[in-house]
Amino acid sequence: MFWGLCCLVPPKKMEPPAVLQGSHLRIAHRCGQPPEATLFACRRSAPVADMLEMDVQLTRDKKVVVIHDPTVDRTTDGTGLVSSFTLAEIQKLDAGYRYSENGSFPFRGKGIRIQEISDFFEAFPQHRFYIEVKSEDPETVPLLIAHVRRMGMSRSVILASVREQTMRQIESDAPDIARAASFRESLKWILAAKIGVSGLVSFRSHALALPPAGGSWIVTPSFVRHAQEQNIRIHMWTINDPPSMRHWHSVGVDGIMTDSIPLLNQSLSE
Repeated sequence: MFWGLCCLVPPKKMEPPAVLQGSHLRIAHRCGQPPEATLFACRRSAPVADMLEMDVQLTRDKKVVVIHDPTVDRTTDGTGLVSSFTLAEIQKLDAGYRYSENGSFPFRGKGIRIQEISDFFEAFPQHRFYIEVKSEDPETVPLLIAHVRRMGMSRSVILASVREQTMRQIESDAPDIARAASFRESLKWILAAKIGVSGLVSFRSHALALPPAGGSWIVTPSFVRHAQEQNIRIHMWTINDPPSMRHWHSVGVDGIMTDSIPLLNQSLSE
């Protein structure tokens, strides 16, 4: 196996996409402030973040909406699967209802709603977006890409999914749009990097989004350098404490995803 690897011609590097230009990107995970995944939160984060990260699901009437969970239970005053609601029905729910702070619920009754992805593009046309496809409905990808094209955001988004099938569909339907690797592709490249043959392994995406679990062993300065030499960007998620923020910044990762953009900015300025 290893003799075969040594005889391989190194695969062609992916061209670095415009959406990932820059170092130490500050990525607002689920909009980076409460209440998560809402226009309200993104309006607070956009001025001080480099990218807005969010997840998308599909409603019963095939609308691409921004919400992390497959159900509305955790974040709204409703219950049930996102896919069981029409857009009109889901927008009657209070998307700030569940967030609590010091025993109070500061966002209840503020008119904060679940929105379509196109609403975010319209609100922040100059911003960059990191969008994970959570819905397993195969219609989600073409509908999402249609929104990206219609709003002129092809160079301003990177699309992600843990599922290999979804990422293959994205690559097939929109090869010009930046992609973060699936779980399977990420694992393949990490293992190759750890045995010193990452340069011989085909990598079809533009970024690796990695959790901190086991990360200190996996994501080292040399690991990051090897990735960058192949035009692969390393993004860590979800980093919410100042020591970890400073650690990953010092390692040289290309981006840090956090639920608190203000805390990240404060930590990196100290």
